[in-house]
Amino acid sequence: MKYKSDDVDIHDDYGVKETSHDSPANATSNKMTIRVMLAVGLTIAIMIASMFLVIADVAQNNIMAQVHKQAEVSYEHDLVTRQWNAQYGGVYVEKTEGVVSNPYLKDLGVNSDIVSIDNKTYTLKNPALMTREIGVIASDGEILDFHLTSLYFVNPDNAPDEFEKEALMSFEKGTKEASTIVTQNGSMVYHYIAPFYVNEGCFSCHKGYNVGDVRGGISIFVPMDEAYNAIQTTKKNLLVISILLIIGVELLIYFLIAKPIYNLRLEAMKIGRGDLKYRIPIRRNDEIGLLGSTFNRMAFNMAENIQDLHESEEKYSSIFMEALEGIVLTDVESGTIFDSNPEFERLMGRKLEDLKKMKIWELVPPEKFGSFKTNFDEIVRDDSICSQELNLQKPDGEFVPIELVSKSVLIHRNKYILSMVGDLTERKRAEKEQKEYAEDLERSNELKVLFVDIMRHDLLNPAGIVQGYTEILFDMEYDEKKIDFLQKIEKHNKKLIDLIETTARFAKLESVEELEFGAMDIAAMFKIVVDNLRPQIEDKHITLEFKAEGIYSANVNPMFEEVFVNLLSNAIKYSPEKSKVIIDIIDADENLKVTVTDFGEGVLDEHKTMLFDRFQRVNKVAVKGSGLGLAIVKRIVELHGGEVGVEDNPGGVGSVFWVTVGKA
Repeated sequence: MKYKSDDVDIHDDYGVKETSHDSPANATSNKMTIRVMLAVGLTIAIMIASMFLVIADVAQNNIMAQVHKQAEVSYEHDLVTRQWNAQYGGVYVEKTEGVVSNPYLKDLGVNSDIVSIDNKTYTLKNPALMTREIGVIASDGEILDFHLTSLYFVNPDNAPDEFEKEALMSFEKGTKEASTIVTQNGSMVYHYIAPFYVNEGCFSCHKGYNVGDVRGGISIFVPMDEAYNAIQTTKKNLLVISILLIIGVELLIYFLIAKPIYNLRLEAMKIGRGDLKYRIPIRRNDEIGLLGSTFNRMAFNMAENIQDLHESEEKYSSIFMEALEGIVLTDVESGTIFDSNPEFERLMGRKLEDLKKMKIWELVPPEKFGSFKTNFDEIVRDDSICSQELNLQKPDGEFVPIELVSKSVLIHRNKYILSMVGDLTERKRAEKEQKEYAEDLERSNELKVLFVDIMRHDLLNPAGIVQGYTEILFDMEYDEKKIDFLQKIEKHNKKLIDLIETTARFAKLESVEELEFGAMDIAAMFKIVVDNLRPQIEDKHITLEFKAEGIYSANVNPMFEEVFVNLLSNAIKYSPEKSKVIIDIIDADENLKVTVTDFGEGVLDEHKTMLFDRFQRVNKVAVKGSGLGLAIVKRIVELHGGEVGVEDNPGGVGSVFWVTVGKA
């Protein structure tokens, strides 16, 4: 990425080149603003045009509805007037100048004129004649025009035109009305027609009909020029308003949005050219102002990010170049080494320019090539992490043991295999030395066990002979003084035998690493130990309380019985005569806790931590023992994964010795 604050050119990561505001790029931006304005204007124009069409159509429909309603009202008025006339069989009016008689009534057998007693002549105005004459009057007033028509007319003036003829035929099929717009004398006229039906008043002139039959129709002619002019005026007004609205909206968009955005773009270009210290003046407290503030924050953040990027690059360079482990970057397609750090160059004894000419698997011994290539392909395919130990070959043929941890990475849109290479030379040397030491230690343990067995055998034989001859001399001697000497010899010889046995057991325990375990009832195991030590218990008149009832199954080796032997014999040794020893087994979640409580002198707090160490008897001079019993207890319990400890007796003087072992 390249930024130049003193130059008009800026190159970003995508290769886009931005120039000053008087360049073709600026012209393109201006065109974009114009396109946006046109798009917005066109959108608004389409919306307003749609509204215009809808409003104009509604207005036209409203005006036409008013004209239609006027025609319907006129029709109803004529129909009522006609029915009134027919109800009375026609109306006679005085026949004065200008009043004419209906010449067609004679053909119907009706005398149209009568003379009153005062010698005045009256002529009959039947419904049809009255309707026609009212239409003439209305037509002369240029308000409405009426026309009475029928398919079966008597008066030729009532003959229907084509529209009326079609309407009359449809009335006989049930149609209630019909309308159309026609041109008469250069003017637009709304022609409305509706039927009139035969009633009882019609029978005086018209024979052969039934009540309810369609006799004919009444046509109403409503002038449309004013209505049409009103419709056109409304459309023109709407069109003018629409154009003014579009212009107004465009101006508002330009002054409120387009121009501020254009000015903001000019300001932002200064930041875009790399002047990240420049800040756009904020003159508006709206979205444009907020956008300007966002640009300012962006410039600030970009400056910080660029600084962080530089620091990150420096850190990366420092880590990469100064790393104590080798780092190598390999192309996933060809396996060619792309880059490496100095430590990898040192390990391989090659310069970077030489390594870049090699494929990574060329450093691997030929017999390992296949497995290495398989691992390489697996990393690429599964995007997994692969760790392997192998030897890489130097130019002089020397092999360097290394640990190779590899992972696919993406750098500048290119995929590579990143490998951390650790030198295992020292570790391999240490492992070899450790292996040799372990073998020596194992041989030493074997020799120690053999030595212990030999010493136990060679020491126990003389001690046994001494014990045997001492017992013989006891039977042969009656001198009290000599018997006393023999008792001392016997006591110390037994002590020697006990020491030899205990030492041998402890020595063998120290060499044991693994035991075979099985489920055993430790309560039953402890009861056997109690029975075996019963003579010692009775000899000191000790009361033994075994509180554990039931079965307590633990995962132990049969040697765990030795733990109970040592704990109980230890309690007997340190308990005064006629005292008590309590044995209990407590359920402790996943473990069983075995406690042996005595009522002796107890153990001081400062002595509790070392009590389970070998040859520690805490200055119990008057008590026999080697000091190895509790050390044996600790060793066996540790081999079973348990713990040991000692606490003060909460019931008084004495101590509580405890061990834990896992449940079966």
